[in-house]
Amino acid sequence: MSFSKHKLILQAYRISDFLAFLVAGVLAAWVSGIYTQSFDLYDILAARFSLANLIGYFSLALIWLIVFDWMHLYGESKIRTWQTEEVAVVGWATGIATLLYFVMGYAFEISLFSLAFLFSFWVISTAATLLFRRVMRMVLQRIHLGDQNNTRIMVIGTGDDARDYVKKIRRNRRLGFSFVGYIADECSPGVRKADYLGTLESFEQILKDKVIDEIVVTMPFHDFTEEVEHVIEHASAYGIRVRLPLGPLFSDLFGDHVVRLKTEATTQSANGIGTDLVLTSGFQLGWEYIAKRVFDFFAALIGIIVLSPLLIVIAVWIKMSSKGDVMFIQERYGYNGRIFGVYKFRTMIQNADELQEALRKQNEREGAAFKIKNDPRVTSAGKFLRKTSLDELPQLFNVLKGEMSLVGPRPLPLADYKRFQEVSHMRRLSVLPGITCTWQAGGRDNISFDQWMQLDMDYIDNWSFWGDFVILLKTVPAVLLSRGAS
Repeated sequence: MSFSKHKLILQAYRISDFLAFLVAGVLAAWVSGIYTQSFDLYDILAARFSLANLIGYFSLALIWLIVFDWMHLYGESKIRTWQTEEVAVVGWATGIATLLYFVMGYAFEISLFSLAFLFSFWVISTAATLLFRRVMRMVLQRIHLGDQNNTRIMVIGTGDDARDYVKKIRRNRRLGFSFVGYIADECSPGVRKADYLGTLESFEQILKDKVIDEIVVTMPFHDFTEEVEHVIEHASAYGIRVRLPLGPLFSDLFGDHVVRLKTEATTQSANGIGTDLVLTSGFQLGWEYIAKRVFDFFAALIGIIVLSPLLIVIAVWIKMSSKGDVMFIQERYGYNGRIFGVYKFRTMIQNADELQEALRKQNEREGAAFKIKNDPRVTSAGKFLRKTSLDELPQLFNVLKGEMSLVGPRPLPLADYKRFQEVSHMRRLSVLPGITCTWQAGGRDNISFDQWMQLDMDYIDNWSFWGDFVILLKTVPAVLLSRGAS
């Protein structure tokens, strides 16, 4: 089962609001009980719930969520900031729900709904809702594709449909949408110059200069040109999602690079729910992916704790054996071209990057990547760390931060991507880079560059959580036996 990222975020907020309701109800009963009937918290928690009370309690929770939905806390809304407007809207929502509970308490003679309880519930529920939402934001920052749940969208076209779609994006920024700009052969008068990125012909350069997660094509079918088709095909080759507000079926425009096709509902607006045709050639966001991210986070955390003595020993060894920093941090491309610093123990002399171009004639790997067997820049400690792959252990911190996964295409230096000859190889950026992947587990360096890229494409197209687990198991003997390492 797959679903859209913004729907996942929306459901996460519903869960946090429901938990805030449950906590506020218990605490309000305790606070009001102290002043009315001398209840303590244990008495509240130990109280026996009947089936009728349980049904009633969840009915109240349903009313709670309906009021929040009515106040646009889950759907389309105007842009608001955390410090001011959201606090006010949440306060109004909890206040309206509390007022409804007051009316219900009076109509059905519910003894619990005293003025002391309702006032306590309103104050506590407002604070709990804001707190739980903040905590949920922090959780969501750890469950993502490397984009911090900020989906950067570029829109093709500048007409009325395009501008309406951008308004929807900006109204739903809370759900992870971020508008980058328009591209079109002509800029309509209603579009700000700052939002216009350029013509369709300049698309490839724009893609190199900007981080783009999704492209939305808002043109009607009869306006499609070869340039538009080229944009769709090129984006698909990169692994960037292409979204088409649903209309005529565009089956002849998909190209060879698209591996999945689905329809997806966009966020609800005053005019109903819009439906888009979505072309994607990266991972499908589903429960398996969430399990992957949760596993990555806790496995990396446990790994760092357990291996901390070894990490300290390696750091001391590096510091004593050669001049320079213990850690080597190099900028590499992450999800959809986001640049991040990959952590490694330093295995080379200080000015290693400056010497690479002079050594490139000795490069033993075909294609864009750089590799020579007896690299003169490698230190004595570095040779052992590379042979045992211990130099890559600090990348567990990248996994913890959500910049990498345990399993995924290896992140390459920025300079290597400039030498890519095949556009389709860029699709490896459509997923989180990993510490290990298929080629490391099956022989590591003993393959050509094209074979390496093909293995990465096969991994993306056939990904599964169980497949990641198998790759991790195969990586262990590959590392222990130093197969292909140098």
